[in-house]
Amino acid sequence: MKRIVAVGLSCMMLWLGGVSAVAAEPKIGVVVMHGKWGNPKGSVASFASAMERAGFVVESPEMPWSGRRLYDAGMEGVVAEIGAAVKSLRDKGATKVCLAGHSMGAAGAIYYASRVQVDCIIALAPGHNPESNFMRSNTLSDIGIAKAMVAEGKGDEKAAFGDYITGRTKKISMSAKVFMEYFDGDGPMNMATNASKILPGTQVLWVVGKDESEGAKRNGGAAYQNIPAGIPKQFVEVSGGHGETPDKAIDLAPVWIRDNVKM
Repeated sequence: MKRIVAVGLSCMMLWLGGVSAVAAEPKIGVVVMHGKWGNPKGSVASFASAMERAGFVVESPEMPWSGRRLYDAGMEGVVAEIGAAVKSLRDKGATKVCLAGHSMGAAGAIYYASRVQVDCIIALAPGHNPESNFMRSNTLSDIGIAKAMVAEGKGDEKAAFGDYITGRTKKISMSAKVFMEYFDGDGPMNMATNASKILPGTQVLWVVGKDESEGAKRNGGAAYQNIPAGIPKQFVEVSGGHGETPDKAIDLAPVWIRDNVKM
């Protein structure tokens, strides 16, 4: 009887050791961020699910630029929310972290990676370039109003400011300060400037659809070219347009992550 118990304990210790080994296995975490007026269940949902099937730990938060939230937080909030998603991944065992964003989600990923260290960025159809001539001309009047409000100490007061997405415009109620943070071409969401400040140690995958608008290609291309020479980067063109890019990147993204983000 004593021998049986001893064998049983030995087997249990081996089993527990196996569990510990599995629990300690290094993991890669991916934060997946949707685009402007979107949500985690929209155009990035299939991409996020594919990352999970590929064995990565995934967080897909609803960002302040979602269709429900409509800029209820500025850039300080963006950094805090991405940081919370990154912490959740690390709590789940991730030792390496990638930020994957579609359109404005890519802009948010680039902004964060220019300030906080991550291991990689997957920019899917990068959009939102307040520094572009198009955006500057379309926001000129509202930027003037917002600047005046901030100068008068009314930066936290809300007003109806114009927001733009391909083929659509609408007025959105947000604070003058928040509008300036997202839409001032010389402000914190200038993608070209942020791309130039991506921190060393970051890998970048830049994915653009063949049918993407010429303006978006041009603006995103300018940001891509601004990425520092020491940052490993890869540009990939896929079939389809702006909204289809996350789905078109489902097969290539996991391969690129495994090839470039070494555990």
